[in-house]
Amino acid sequence: PEQALFYCQTGQARVRAMFRRCLRTGDAFSLNLDIVTSQQNHRRVTLSCRALKQGGRITGLGGTLVDRTADMKLDRARQHANTMLAAVTSATSDLVVAVDLSFNLLHFNDAWARQFAETFGGDSASYVGLPIAELYPSREDFQRIGDRLQQPDAQSGHYNDERIMRRRNGDLFWCRVRGRSLTPEHHFRSGVWSFADISDDRPVVSLTPRERDVAILTCRGLSA
Repeated sequence: PEQALFYCQTGQARVRAMFRRCLRTGDAFSLNLDIVTSQQNHRRVTLSCRALKQGGRITGLGGTLVDRTADMKLDRARQHANTMLAAVTSATSDLVVAVDLSFNLLHFNDAWARQFAETFGGDSASYVGLPIAELYPSREDFQRIGDRLQQPDAQSGHYNDERIMRRRNGDLFWCRVRGRSLTPEHHFRSGVWSFADISDDRPVVSLTPRERDVAILTCRGLSA
């Protein structure tokens, strides 16, 4: 165990204490560690250790190291993406949100979180994890927008239209929406979107779902 500690970048005292406790009490343990190999490669591993007994007495320790480097790289990539996303969203006055694969809101720029809440209503803190479908007039409207993103004209990774959205209190309003895919190879599997309230210029009148669909296409210069 002491030799294994040579490869630990941090937490040597903690690992040594866990080894000694396991020898003393027989309590197994598991730790995530960042190590450096003899070739100076950085790896993340999970160390699991248990006491080895013979005749009821602890005679040594045994365990495994499981390579978690892929998870480490994914975490770092996610942190880098979050840093870049925060930088991008803070550079615009639009309301910008990022959504996950299930279309739940992941992030929106702090500087405009209050404006986002003013646009859609409610407390800005309550929007993290909110299904974006709840900001549409109906589930059917949300589904139609999703279907439209699969059309050839949306496959460039850039998309914009003017659509009717729903505030948290149920009021409908016209919104200008722009989207940019973060995964061009998967189109809008992941992306960043901006929403601008244009209700002052375009008040909402009573429309059926089909009429709303036609209105959106018309605003984009397309035929229904």
